[in-house]
Amino acid sequence: MACIKKLKEDINLIKNLFPQNHNSITITEATLDLVKINFHFPGDAVFEVQCNILENYPRTPSIWCTEHEDQVVFSILAELSEAKSNYMLCPQLSTLINQYCSLKKFEAPIELSQLSLPIGSLEECDEGQGSEISIEEGALDNSDMEEDMDEDNVDEEEDGDYELFDDMDEETEMEEPSSSTDKGAIAAKDKEVLVKLRHKAREDRISNKPIAGSTTATDRLMKELMDVYKSESYKNDTFSVELEDDNLYKWNITLKSVDNESPLYEDLKKLKEIRGESGILLKAIFKEDYPMSPPFIYVHSPQMTNGYVLGGGAICMELLTSQGWSSAYNMESVILQIAATLVKGKGRINFTNVATYNHAKAKAYHEQLTKFHKSTGWFTPPKADG
Repeated sequence: MACIKKLKEDINLIKNLFPQNHNSITITEATLDLVKINFHFPGDAVFEVQCNILENYPRTPSIWCTEHEDQVVFSILAELSEAKSNYMLCPQLSTLINQYCSLKKFEAPIELSQLSLPIGSLEECDEGQGSEISIEEGALDNSDMEEDMDEDNVDEEEDGDYELFDDMDEETEMEEPSSSTDKGAIAAKDKEVLVKLRHKAREDRISNKPIAGSTTATDRLMKELMDVYKSESYKNDTFSVELEDDNLYKWNITLKSVDNESPLYEDLKKLKEIRGESGILLKAIFKEDYPMSPPFIYVHSPQMTNGYVLGGGAICMELLTSQGWSSAYNMESVILQIAATLVKGKGRINFTNVATYNHAKAKAYHEQLTKFHKSTGWFTPPKADG
């Protein structure tokens, strides 16, 4: 646990060096996975930089982000995130402040000298494991999925069941009576959603309105939505799915249940009791080239700590990047894998912060972590770690 001890010491140090009343730099928040630094040099713009400390710190550099639109800041943060050595918090913070002051021609704070003190070697504080999520563990079986997709394609060719722009009588197909408990049955409220989507698509086609997305992506998303509605996980209320503004390309996914032996399970019960919220809200945005590219999925609310959820709500999972994505993956399995990842990463709900995450910040974090892991790869822990 030497790394954690050293990190705690560094966090206490920077909080003492840059308190709330500092005239140019303030540490506004500092935890074991997130540090927020407020820059407010006299005569300069006020902005915040966030440092996301990854689970396998200090083997790899932290992810640094900001919403401040200044190329000077962006270039420094990119350099920090792509560093090849010296990944400890204090040296990286020292580099950030030093370079910013140098490029902006500001006088560097005198406290910087205390951030540059000699530090122990990486080996001395290496815990020997790291804890990045194993994407392979519990990963979807590509061969099985591709086989299922082939079968689905045959079915589609035979009866056009999932074709959005076919000429069959959707109303008749969708209104067949069935019990929501029957295997493969779709509940009445969910059928209404599908019928509404088909009607809108037909009306748009007749009126020559531009089609959102692409035919391929729309057909696949209709299939995915229907499959979700038929799934046991959905019917058992493990999660729910609602479309945002009836947009097939924007899903609001609520994780309502996770492993009942995990602390997060207890947090979900508490969340419902004190806030009346039914679960963890994920937002999924699909592009027109789906399923060739992964959906962008992030946590919208509540605020979380750990669980591979970065400060902006982005989820640190190889599965959700172009490197780890496969067009064979189905959305039910992706949703369940995210739930498992939150548990494995020891995710907890932050009940003291009621703010929600936002799309722009989550997207920025996602782009940073994708770029970072593209150059460094993804860490796979030993099977013995679970």
